[in-house]
Amino acid sequence: MLNTILQFVSVIIVQLCLTCFYLAVLFVNLNHVESSVRYRWHMGDYESLHLHLQNIDWYNVLYHNPSASNGWAAFKSLLWLDIECYVPRHPVWKTKHRKPVPRHIAKCTVKKRNLWRKLKANPCNSATHMRYRECVGAYNSRVEVLKNKKLRLNNILLAQVILGYSNR
Repeated sequence: MLNTILQFVSVIIVQLCLTCFYLAVLFVNLNHVESSVRYRWHMGDYESLHLHLQNIDWYNVLYHNPSASNGWAAFKSLLWLDIECYVPRHPVWKTKHRKPVPRHIAKCTVKKRNLWRKLKANPCNSATHMRYRECVGAYNSRVEVLKNKKLRLNNILLAQVILGYSNR
């Protein structure tokens, strides 16, 4: 009975280790995964992971964890330790929110993106190309005006701080 269970578990482990998709789908949603780290499943060393999992004494693991919940917890912890060793990770820098963009610049961005799609779909259309270039010019000038306004405001605030003025 135990031998049959171990054979079944080893078949499942082999299937999991051979494809990173199954690992991602089955184990990414567990509480173990930190929100600030993502695994690069496509770069994992699954052959080494498979060899390491094959060399684990599963009889001993099941002996020391006789209940199903304890056995599952032990299996998860062993698997996550191996994943930490054989699957590279990279940090994810999450911003709390996007920086606000003025409405006229957001509209210009959408218009530019739509014209770009049309231009890519039909690159020989000179009218679309001209409209896209005009839109890019308008976008760049609006962004430049916004940067100049912010720079002027920062200079005014800096001058007030240097001169000792306050807005109280």
